[in-house]
Amino acid sequence: MLFNLQTLSCIGSNGLRLFLEAMNDLSKSSGSDVRFCAVRSDFTHVLEATPLGRRPRFESEADALRSYHFDQKDYRSLDG
Repeated sequence: MLFNLQTLSCIGSNGLRLFLEAMNDLSKSSGSDVRFCAVRSDFTHVLEATPLGRRPRFESEADALRSYHFDQKDYRSLDG
């Protein structure tokens, strides 16, 4: 599952809590491979403070979509 966060302008603690709960439920039920793209720098700090900070992040949606077809090591993510 890919989340494009390009237009995310802010997130409050309640929104973050609900998002984390949904991601936790999703991963338990389907083992979904969650990835993020176009994460703004201000949200990167919030994301990195959660377990979701370990998920792959990509600069563009196209790069993220291509990464599903290859091993992640073949792509440059924002994590390096």
